[in-house]
Amino acid sequence: MIITSYNRGVDLAAAVESIKQQENYTNWEIILVDENSNDTKTLKVLDYYAKDPKINIIRLNETYPHNSVAKNIGL
Repeated sequence: MIITSYNRGVDLAAAVESIKQQENYTNWEIILVDENSNDTKTLKVLDYYAKDPKINIIRLNETYPHNSVAKNIGL
């Protein structure tokens, strides 16, 4: 699962928790691609999930005008 985010800490946490709570499918991996977020909530969420071995975080140094760029980087 690839999730892109820019300053959306609350939504990001909700999306990740939804995936983690799946009971029917447990063989999952999440790739979080962060587009240079600078708000405290998002940074705390990213730091928290960085400890989970099933979640890989890619932090970009810039924000792209189209979400597809960040998703392609996640691939």
